[in-house]
Amino acid sequence: MTEALPTLESEDRLYAVGVVGCWRWHFFTDEGAETQLREGMRYYDSAWASLGHLLVATDRADQGHRTFVDGVAAGNLMCMLPLANRLAEQGDRDAAEQLYRRAFQLGDAYSAWNLSLLFEREGREEEAASWLWKAAQAGDEDAVRALAEDSEVDDTDGVG
Repeated sequence: MTEALPTLESEDRLYAVGVVGCWRWHFFTDEGAETQLREGMRYYDSAWASLGHLLVATDRADQGHRTFVDGVAAGNLMCMLPLANRLAEQGDRDAAEQLYRRAFQLGDAYSAWNLSLLFEREGREEEAASWLWKAAQAGDEDAVRALAEDSEVDDTDGVG
């Protein structure tokens, strides 16, 4: 795909640049992908989020956080989960909850899983269980695994 970049024009090229940047960062942790991620981030949503992750991983957490915030402000779904996770880690549980809910409404099953974990940590067991099921129904593998493990434990209760 890198070789094809010079043959592409305008938005097609910028989309491809974003994809290449994501691959370089995701598969090779190549910090040199930053330029491509910046160039393609408005044309390939994952590039925006990958840029935020790259910045955080390269000791530029404030810039990474700002990148996620800007992405969310632009309606980038891929930036919502990492921003919500950062907010939760920083203790801003209400903002994290709102963002997880928003991301789930836009189709991000992982946000439901993370919301279930947030509620579990807060002792909101009933809500945690509800969001765990929503995550599993939406296809989140961690949620499916957690429910399967709970089911295995329930099946062995009383057996001895």
